Amino acid sequence: RNSEVMMYESPTIAGIQLRAQSTLNKKSAVANTYNASASNGVYLSYSGVKNLDLRAARTVLNTSNSASTGLVTSATTTDYGLMAGVAASTAFNLTQTETAVGGTYDFGFLKAFANYMRTEMSGNYNSATITALKRTGTEFGINVPYQQFVFKAKAGFGQSNLTVNQGSNLANAGGSYYNFRGYQGQVEYNLSK
Repeated sequence: RNSEVMMYESPTIAGIQLRAQSTLNKKSAVANTYNASASNGVYLSYSGVKNLDLRAARTVLNTSNSASTGLVTSATTTDYGLMAGVAASTAFNLTQTETAVGGTYDFGFLKAFANYMRTEMSGNYNSATITALKRTGTEFGINVPYQQFVFKAKAGFGQSNLTVNQGSNLANAGGSYYNFRGYQGQVEYNLSK
């Protein structure tokens, strides 16, 4: 999500729809945060086959600071949470890229889905070149309706060298990778139609 977005949304043709958005280069309204930022994104969806829904998106965010200002050292909430924690008076010019693809297929007796997302950061931070900040995640699952119940199960896994404090990430050029995984089960009961 970004503020001050210009967006184009195409009509759906043969099940394909395109959306594109852009934000102008802008300054933060909050003292001691980022100097300037701009982002561009594209989103594509396909629903031309019955019961199939496919979607993909890619967003590129550019954020920069001069040496005279910087992000505050605490985990301040700004437009871009991953940037929080960069030390003040640190110059940087960073590009954050988000890529996501996903799809669902409804078999009638169950609905299956899968998603994949990748976050990457690169650029220059305090005269150092950053190339190794990355997080990936994959999720898949099923929804099974039965009478007034819906049984849901999903699992996810991924790898990351991003931590909560982005300043530490940049200063350490990412550090070592760690793996993560998770599982979830859910039962819904519909009280009425």
